[in-house]
Amino acid sequence: MKRLVLLPLFLSFIVVSCEQKQDPAAVRSAIEKMDAQFAEAFNKKDVDGVMASYWNSPNLIVMYPESTYHGFDAVKAYSQMTFQNVDVKKFAFTETHIEVGEHTAYDWGFWTYVFQPKGGPEVSINNGRYLQVWAHKDGKWVVVADQASVPLPPSPQQAAPTTEKMGKKK
Repeated sequence: MKRLVLLPLFLSFIVVSCEQKQDPAAVRSAIEKMDAQFAEAFNKKDVDGVMASYWNSPNLIVMYPESTYHGFDAVKAYSQMTFQNVDVKKFAFTETHIEVGEHTAYDWGFWTYVFQPKGGPEVSINNGRYLQVWAHKDGKWVVVADQASVPLPPSPQQAAPTTEKMGKKK
């Protein structure tokens, strides 16, 4: 009886021990490449190219300033709608940082997005920040959670210089 109890434990140990560890430098390189492909696809308004970075799962989570999207299909629909409503001038990651763990990695940094709403006269420039969680799924690294934000403008009290800040005394 003891052997029957120990056998599953032993087999599970072998399976966990045999799991191939990822080389952190190779993972970092793969994520850098996917980030570059994402930016290139975004600039071309290539929905499938953008979605290639994401986990094709209903458990994918993407949080943008205006809403949260659950699942690959919802994120794809949002991307299609975005590209139908704007003329993308340029999207670029301006700073990236990648940290690699045993089974996951995260990628954070800053981006710039220059666009013009369809039919709109003015070009808009958004500078924001992002945080992505990557996991190794089905033989490749994919984004399983993505969060992007645009900093709020400073309050009028913070933005307006006071006489002390300007070097003048009252």
